[in-house]
Amino acid sequence: MLKSAIVVAAFAFALSGCVSANLSSMKDPTFTGPKIERLLVMTYGWKLDMRKEIENAFVSEAEDVGTVILKETDVIPPLREYSKDERRQIMEKNGIQGYLLFVPWGSETATFDVPLVSSSTTTGSASIRNNVVQGGSQTSTVSVGGRAQTVTTSITYKALLLQSTTGKTIWEGDVTVDFTNTSKAATRTSILSKVASEILKKLSEDQIIGKPSAVTGGQNNP
Repeated sequence: MLKSAIVVAAFAFALSGCVSANLSSMKDPTFTGPKIERLLVMTYGWKLDMRKEIENAFVSEAEDVGTVILKETDVIPPLREYSKDERRQIMEKNGIQGYLLFVPWGSETATFDVPLVSSSTTTGSASIRNNVVQGGSQTSTVSVGGRAQTVTTSITYKALLLQSTTGKTIWEGDVTVDFTNTSKAATRTSILSKVASEILKKLSEDQIIGKPSAVTGGQNNP
């Protein structure tokens, strides 16, 4: 039993270590609570399938931080335009205390020269005609490379957390995924999960999201 648990833990660690992500963030120093227990994830600048994958990443990574994550595509389906009042009413109806805006913020690339590599193949043939052996050969050459290639070395995502009641930004963070230190086996799903995990973990550490602290020594109302 213990051996199985160790294997599972090692496998989970290996998966999380596939992606290199660095987060820098800033918290509004005037924010004193209460903690946000119901958070809406909102995405902009993405195709629909990507938006859903981002939402799923935040939902799956929220289990350890004590916050319920709601998906914008479920709560506010992107089928039409919504007024500010409609959005406010929807958030109130669903008990949403804050919303996290998640957007692509930029990327860095590197260009390098691919050397020219040539490969030659020679084929021969022979035949007998009038008791004379006749033969010949043909050589074909294939060349690859010899031009510059550009690759993405990193990509940055920005997250803004706003209070639903005031619309005030209380937290901002940038997460940069470094592909030069990320395993080639990493998938888009594992990258988004890592990014979501870093954001939610930091929000929890900053005492912005999570379950409210237990109050002791109080008296019940009659």
